[in-house]
Amino acid sequence: MLVSATCGQNYTIDYCSSENTGLEKTENRYNAVAPCSKKCSSKGYSVAVLQDEGCWCSDKIPENTTSLSDCNHQCPGYPTNCGGRGYYGYYLI
Repeated sequence: MLVSATCGQNYTIDYCSSENTGLEKTENRYNAVAPCSKKCSSKGYSVAVLQDEGCWCSDKIPENTTSLSDCNHQCPGYPTNCGGRGYYGYYLI
């Protein structure tokens, strides 16, 4: 599903999936939702995809999503969820 950009900051996980639709991976041992979302937003993307220390930018949510409880691992830089074991957390920005 394609997603268009929205205004405001939403740092609550919106989707969880074993599929990663992201592009332009960056890694940061202090990864967190806010800096990843800001990076993606500044590049014109509408979705931040996080898993542990990885941050990807995307405009797509995968068709196959799972329960948000599968994305229960905290980000290394801030106590928000950054995906899970084998799962990616999707944040609409």
